[in-house]
Amino acid sequence: MMQKETTVNEEDLVQIGTFAIRGINYQNDDGTWRIDNYKRLEYDTQLELGLDNNEYDPDSILITSEEGDLGYIPKDMTYKIRNHSNRYLVTFLRPGQSVEVFYDKTKIHRLPFDFNIIIMPIIASVVGWSLFFSGSKFLGLIIGVIATTILLIRILKHY
Repeated sequence: MMQKETTVNEEDLVQIGTFAIRGINYQNDDGTWRIDNYKRLEYDTQLELGLDNNEYDPDSILITSEEGDLGYIPKDMTYKIRNHSNRYLVTFLRPGQSVEVFYDKTKIHRLPFDFNIIIMPIIASVVGWSLFFSGSKFLGLIIGVIATTILLIRILKHY
């Protein structure tokens, strides 16, 4: 989801929403304060969105700038961004400690897919359905259905 600053044609942008930056009053791991990073930026500065290994919210979307991390898209609004994850996202800093997110209607891309999230469900599905077709109907059905469901959820969540 991370995208470098580039020149955009404003006529091609479609607004997804304006979001308050969450966690802006916290300190980053590198010792900088997010609010200080925010204050060094001018409004309309183009920002970047990225996935983060946040222990409190695995689906978090990090907002960063050339000054450093600023905070996160609100947890209850990340679905709006993720629904457009195959689009080229453009984010601008706005007054009131907020960001405005757009997608470029002329550019579509696919995020790199992490195959590690589907390896175990695939293996479990194969084992489950093999058991089912080789005689262990009940156990095979349970394992096959659960593993296949997990696999589909993970794939659909990514796209």
